[in-house]
Amino acid sequence: MTATEITAGIGSALAASWSVLAIAVPGTTTTTTSAGTPVDGLIETTNIVAAQSDRWLFVAMLILGILAMGWMVKYFTSQLSAARIDIDAARKEFTAYLQAANAEMTKALARNTEIIERMEGMLKK
Repeated sequence: MTATEITAGIGSALAASWSVLAIAVPGTTTTTTSAGTPVDGLIETTNIVAAQSDRWLFVAMLILGILAMGWMVKYFTSQLSAARIDIDAARKEFTAYLQAANAEMTKALARNTEIIERMEGMLKK
């Protein structure tokens, strides 16, 4: 089997099962199969990309890596800011709870101090 026969076989198999969009590459022609899909153009584009040197592959992977790292930084920064907002809300809620509890304890301490002073006054008599 030749490469052309293999390519034609793959193209007909893809045409039977998929509806593929054409990827336009300058200098190539896009033909459609009987099912109306531009599978041959996709295969030609894949062959052209595969024939490029490793230098282009490195550049493409470098660009994709930089984009992925930028997305990760943006994602984790947004997660950090959301966590910071949640922590601030929890801190405010806990501060309000502590202030209310402190006010109650101050009233109880004042009441108990008054009772103890009365008891000392009664014991001195």
